[in-house]
Amino acid sequence: MTNRKCSVCGGKLTKNRKPFVIETNGQRLLIENVPCFECGKCGLTTVDSQVVRTIKGISRLFKEGQLKTEEIAIPEIDFDSVRLRQME
Repeated sequence: MTNRKCSVCGGKLTKNRKPFVIETNGQRLLIENVPCFECGKCGLTTVDSQVVRTIKGISRLFKEGQLKTEEIAIPEIDFDSVRLRQME
């Protein structure tokens, strides 16, 4: 793995997983365990293009009511549980 640097401050980016919330049509969906990189210096969180595509697909499925979620106060799914072929 190459050492990634923060585009804002030049700090070291480390792999992490964080929750991400989508809001669409007045509804919220919590996506747990989204892979990301976090800067140890300024705290900036970034994701790669594949994660962005997956989140967009999840958002579309959620908006269309085609996504099975865990029923809690805010519907929730785990990032790793979504199969890309569901979004095609």
